[in-house]
Amino acid sequence: MNISTGKKTLNSKGSLRIIHNEAIQVSVQPLFGIEMFRLYVEPDYIIILDRMNKRYVKESFDDIKGQSPVGFNFYTLQSLFTNSLFIPEQSEVSKKDYKKFRYSQSSDNYLLSARDKKSQIDYSFFVNGNDQITHTELFMPNKNYSLSWQYDQFTLLKDLFFPHEMKIVASTQKSKLDTSISLSAISFNDSLTLNNSVPSTYTKVELKEVLKILADK
Repeated sequence: MNISTGKKTLNSKGSLRIIHNEAIQVSVQPLFGIEMFRLYVEPDYIIILDRMNKRYVKESFDDIKGQSPVGFNFYTLQSLFTNSLFIPEQSEVSKKDYKKFRYSQSSDNYLLSARDKKSQIDYSFFVNGNDQITHTELFMPNKNYSLSWQYDQFTLLKDLFFPHEMKIVASTQKSKLDTSISLSAISFNDSLTLNNSVPSTYTKVELKEVLKILADK
């Protein structure tokens, strides 16, 4: 994993674990497998552990609206990590939902796009000739917020082609965050137990205080 703001860069190993429609856990381990940050997300709330400074964030998605560059929820984040289509406020996308997308086609791929009327977010999926999502974009025109999530190096795993490389760019009017993720040791349908506990010695802070670690200023 590589995270860059243009002025600061972090290279780290880590782990990503997902229990479908239940929880997402991202662990950042830059030194000798020692966890420095943990992101834990459930459909209703988010927890961030900053182990270096012994502090944490625990907020509902409703509470953090307006603080995140693009107002996505748990199911959107799950779809982005798993290279899947999504529709805001829905946990699944069925065939009957396809009519909600606008469709266009070029010589080498096709584009599915729509707007979420509630959040005013435009979202688009670029799909190649192998029916693989190669690029997902979210854009909030009225605030000039955007999120670009690109996928590459698809490999057959069991019955599924899954990307091993992801490049993420989150932009606001004042800042830009670039993240690249290289996945290895990918497995599906394993039995997982995720830990959402917060040490009693940690201090609760607001989300913006933790995000300052990767901020330009």
